[in-house]
Amino acid sequence: MKEMKIGIIPNSDNFLKPSDRRKVIRYFKIKKISFEKAIFNKEYDYLYLSGTSDITVWGNYKKRNKFYKTKIIFDASDPYLSDPFFYNFIRSIYYFLSRKTKYFTFSYSTQFKKILKQSDIVICSSEEQK
Repeated sequence: MKEMKIGIIPNSDNFLKPSDRRKVIRYFKIKKISFEKAIFNKEYDYLYLSGTSDITVWGNYKKRNKFYKTKIIFDASDPYLSDPFFYNFIRSIYYFLSRKTKYFTFSYSTQFKKILKQSDIVICSSEEQK
């Protein structure tokens, strides 16, 4: 049986933020499952995207690379969908100028919805997100 290739976009580059240590990375270490920090043009069996991943880039992962078999797990633990358009517009500007996102989008929630549709599994943290 071949070993699964798992790529992770963590909340921090060194996997040391509490949100990294407490969630999926801890599980992988306990179960001795190997993983690596994901590279955009590399194919994975499973790709875990944290809530802080650049969704303007990773939202195009399957289509741009033609990696249609990759299963995407998206940690949508922030309530971006419930925010009004104005907040999402300001968030889009801020994230772009602070380089949290590579590409500018007028509504962060629109981009958020796009990655939700492309994900095979979505992790939610509240009832309103379901």
